[in-house]
Amino acid sequence: MTDRKKLPTTDNQGDIDKQFLEKSGTNLLIRGAILKLIQNQPENPINYLVEYFENAAEKSNKVNKAFQMIKQTPYNEEAFKINVRDSYEMLMSHKSSKTSITKGVTGISYTEILQLLCMQASQQYTEKLLRKIYCREAEYIPFHVFRDGVFLACVFIDHVERSQKLFENLDKENTGQIDRAIGDALFRQLQGAVSRKPDDVLGLVEACYELGPNKIYDIVQRIHQAGGSRLIYRKEEFVGKLVDLFLSQIK
Repeated sequence: MTDRKKLPTTDNQGDIDKQFLEKSGTNLLIRGAILKLIQNQPENPINYLVEYFENAAEKSNKVNKAFQMIKQTPYNEEAFKINVRDSYEMLMSHKSSKTSITKGVTGISYTEILQLLCMQASQQYTEKLLRKIYCREAEYIPFHVFRDGVFLACVFIDHVERSQKLFENLDKENTGQIDRAIGDALFRQLQGAVSRKPDDVLGLVEACYELGPNKIYDIVQRIHQAGGSRLIYRKEEFVGKLVDLFLSQIK
């Protein structure tokens, strides 16, 4: 007998649908279309929406090309700056065919780029970052804001991945939990790195990388000798705490 594909239950179907809309970006697209329709109130709403979605498809292709351009090189290489500048120019918008005055990249394109850059991270972490560097959808974004936001998103993903690896290095038995005293000791060490370099997100990421096997082993041994703790960290809570530490560096 062939296996039947498991169908989602009515209890979680709403969450699945919501996640699909958010990941695909169609929720922003549809909301934007409705807002524009209400604002302009065209004589032929259907034709207006057709033209709106055709333009959106063209813009989506540009966003994906810009994303691929940014991802060509790591954020710590010199070529990254050139690629970010080129991607910004690709996304540039103009007032209309009647004028050549440049406005800049729209807030919605900027947000879509950030979402693509952060798609590997959990949605709850990404939403926290986006709230920190949010721009209105209709706003036009100058290059320095675009550049800084893209850089932060790339560093953020690096930090999330490193935080997850830290947890996995501690959870040797794959139990999904670690001694809370050990997690707190690591957190205090990273907080110390932050206090020495305030407002420096790279400093925090570098501190995570510097927590190699030897340092982690020393911390674990010290905690075990002190008796450890009966409390635990689960992966989501531990990574979330390090994500919040990262976000605290963004002013």
